[in-house]
Amino acid sequence: MLVDFTLWTFLFILAAAILGCVISAMRPPHAQLKNAFLLGLFLALFDFVFENAGAQAGLWYSQGGFAYLLAVPIQVVFIALMAGAAFHLVLPARKDALYMVSTALLIAAIGTGIEAILLDHGLLTYAGGWTSTHAILSYWATFMLMHLVNLKLSGHRVLHDNENGSKARTTDKPEKKKRR
Repeated sequence: MLVDFTLWTFLFILAAAILGCVISAMRPPHAQLKNAFLLGLFLALFDFVFENAGAQAGLWYSQGGFAYLLAVPIQVVFIALMAGAAFHLVLPARKDALYMVSTALLIAAIGTGIEAILLDHGLLTYAGGWTSTHAILSYWATFMLMHLVNLKLSGHRVLHDNENGSKARTTDKPEKKKRR
């Protein structure tokens, strides 16, 4: 067999199919597609660092990948890239706390559920005291960060300095450029 068809490979194909369907259905403009892949690249790099740091700290290890980038199955890097791109395309950038918290929690629950399946199949092993509680909190924090990066990519000002130099939240709308 050329590629061992594990659950990692299935998840890779599923992520590619979902992203392909989203792009096909939405037909986003080039600029939006570029931002989608920038957000995907951010998630892939963030996940790569996080996954390797956790593996080095002895908190988990993965098995069953057909190739590895340090401790991470290569499929995971591409899954994160496609998931980040789909995140940008499907979830509009909105500076709304309830929206951000609830969508991040939904994604965290799905990610933790997928990890439970990987654990059951012996492709992921928790160690060093790491549990599903840690996983869901980590996913939630990661996707809250994704919302902030998505806001930035979409032209929103996340924080700005007010007159006295302290940080203050801005409106939900991106800044409009003044015409001369």
